[in-house]
Amino acid sequence: MSQSLISPPPSLAAAGAPLSVPVLLVDDRPENLLAMEALLQGLPYALDVACAGSGNEALAISLKRDFAVVLLDVQMPDMDGLETATLLRANPKTRHLPIIFVTAGLHDELRQFKGYETGAIDFLIKPIEPVVLRSKVAVLCELYAKCRELEEHKASLEARVAERTRSLSALAAQLSEEVQARRLSEQALRDSEARLRTVIDSACEAFIAFSAAGIIIEWNQRAEELVGWPRADALGRQVLDFLNPPAAADMPPEAADDPCAQLASTAAPVPDLEQLLPGEPGAASRVQELCMWRRDGSHFALELSVWPIPDSEPPLYGCLLRDITTRREQEEAHQRNSASLQATVAARTAQLRQAMDQLVDTERMAALGGIVAAVAHDLNTPVGNLVLLASALRERIAALATDALEGHLTRSRLCEAVADCKEGSGLLIRSAERAQELIESFKNVAVDQTSQKRRQFDLAGCVHDIAATLGRMTRMANVKVELKIPPGIALDSYPGHLEQVFNNLIVNSIVHGFDGRSEGTITIAASVEGESVRIDYRDDGVGIASELQQKVFEAFYSTKFGKGGSGLGLFIVRRLLCNVLKGEVKLDSTPGAGVHFAIKLPLNVPA
Repeated sequence: MSQSLISPPPSLAAAGAPLSVPVLLVDDRPENLLAMEALLQGLPYALDVACAGSGNEALAISLKRDFAVVLLDVQMPDMDGLETATLLRANPKTRHLPIIFVTAGLHDELRQFKGYETGAIDFLIKPIEPVVLRSKVAVLCELYAKCRELEEHKASLEARVAERTRSLSALAAQLSEEVQARRLSEQALRDSEARLRTVIDSACEAFIAFSAAGIIIEWNQRAEELVGWPRADALGRQVLDFLNPPAAADMPPEAADDPCAQLASTAAPVPDLEQLLPGEPGAASRVQELCMWRRDGSHFALELSVWPIPDSEPPLYGCLLRDITTRREQEEAHQRNSASLQATVAARTAQLRQAMDQLVDTERMAALGGIVAAVAHDLNTPVGNLVLLASALRERIAALATDALEGHLTRSRLCEAVADCKEGSGLLIRSAERAQELIESFKNVAVDQTSQKRRQFDLAGCVHDIAATLGRMTRMANVKVELKIPPGIALDSYPGHLEQVFNNLIVNSIVHGFDGRSEGTITIAASVEGESVRIDYRDDGVGIASELQQKVFEAFYSTKFGKGGSGLGLFIVRRLLCNVLKGEVKLDSTPGAGVHFAIKLPLNVPA
């Protein structure tokens, strides 16, 4: 018998299951934990994310399991991030954990040095840049995965070396016995074969050998335990008999109700040896996952490794059998968990979208409230003038009537009274027209903002209305709004959303662009380009730094948090222009030279 029967090649090692990388998120604010967990989606690793709401909870979790990285918030009540990191480093079980501090205020170099002394490997400053977060976490996840891979590879190598050592020892003993058999007698050869039989039976893997015709010539003790067939009954049988469903008549009565025995249709029958054999002698081994049938009629998932035995004549094949039923069950459980996780992520995503829509509606209604207050203040002047002029006219006419009744009315007094009434009525008409214009502009804006219906409208009138309603705000900021929009540009779109866009842009210019300046100018121009309209919004304010131009469109990013800034103004602008109005917006700004928003919208928004 060839020596290779007990020495399968290294390529027969089973592949490991997919690795799930554990990550610990520590923050006292649940919304921050949810946000960081959402930002970590899309990494090339399956993450097992654990969340802790305090330093004590993080310490407790870290003692129970290992983590690839700890994202630790610095500013937490009771125990801050620096204290937590110090305690983690003090414990031998957790001192190796990589810690990345997440903070919104750790700009002091001394505190940063203290953070590095406590064991931090890096800092992330809020607001967190998603690309930076993913890249840093991905590097640590990759390091964690590589370490686990090296550990598994080391264990595999040690096992392989031990197996190879045993195999080489057996081969050396067998070679020695064969030399002795050649010199001494056929009895020595039989002793050598008996020792080989002992080695095969003592192998921890189920091992069989068969000829090129598929006839089994070797069957060790582990194969007996795995398949249920004694060696004496298995030798001489066709190997395909164990890889194909047995006939119902050949099944024992006790297997009639066995659910596994009824699943013959789900098995993977092997019709001929060509599907089983790796090829010509000397070819690479073939590893397959099949179904094998036990003597009692039940079957199990099997990994079958077949390789040709070198220098065997006639050709022989060795085969290792591994029961992978448990592995299959684990894979199915992992798939179910993965599907459940995907459903959870989808639900969380829907919740986040709903919350974002509510924030947008809240911001829109807040902006409309500001417009109401501004229009109400602007109406005070013309309405006050109307009341004052009406009262003055009434008194002047009453005095004229008294003079007429008492006979004191003269031609000069009558002409003077007529002139006063004429001048007063002119002022009265102009004040009424100003009030009517304000009311009409506010009515148009308010109707569009609250209804959000699609209709046909003139672009110039739409922009004029929103500029008129913001007149008090622009006058108080000493900002001049110049409209260079020709009449007749008709859009079939959503005027309320477009008015919200210009409202946010004008307010953003006043609050941020002209901050610290005594005056400024906003210019809004438009022109038709084919089936689209190009709108250029410019101000001559302080401008935006190049490194901030992508961040200004992000939700909750603001340089004036705590001073009235919500961080949603330009986020809503891009969301409305791109998602609702089906257009696009580009920002071009140079610090000190103002901003330029280039907007392109379809004249007829797609349904």
